[in-house]
Amino acid sequence: MSKRKLSTNAFIFCTMCIALNVVLGSFISKIVPFLYLDAAGTILGAVLFGPIAGILIGLVTNLITAISTNPLEAFFAIINMMIGLITGLIARRWKFTIPVAIVTGVILTIACSFVGSFIAQFVYGGLTGTSIDVIYLALKQSGVETFNAIFTTRILTNLADKVLCCVFVAIVIQHLPKSMLKGSSRL
Repeated sequence: MSKRKLSTNAFIFCTMCIALNVVLGSFISKIVPFLYLDAAGTILGAVLFGPIAGILIGLVTNLITAISTNPLEAFFAIINMMIGLITGLIARRWKFTIPVAIVTGVILTIACSFVGSFIAQFVYGGLTGTSIDVIYLALKQSGVETFNAIFTTRILTNLADKVLCCVFVAIVIQHLPKSMLKGSSRL
């Protein structure tokens, strides 16, 4: 396959990853409280095409959601970009199997929760207008300091979300045609 054909295919696939993020993020969050799956496309793109592709998919996803739903989503672009970077680096080093996906999900949970807590506190004052506010408010009512309440809420909700996203991607990759995986990160 020519380099031009490969980059055209990669561009098209990365565009589909952005659409996957937007659609899953919009749909899942409305039917399953505390779950978003809005980074599955970022993770998939990062695993297949590396950390730079993952960073760009994450950035464009959040810019689209900032324009289409909530301008403050732009602040969370750093998190989606971080997901692309971390996942892409892990996929370069190890084959993205289900055990690697689970470990990656845990790493992403910790990193995203930490950075997301600062964003939630300084941009939103703690309340983000999502279903996780219920947990945050319960913790605040019980006397937990603001940052700790935000961080605890994010750890609890991100653990399921990020691990599920990573495992979903590992399963998808197992079922992709070998021709599609040629030239991608260590698969």
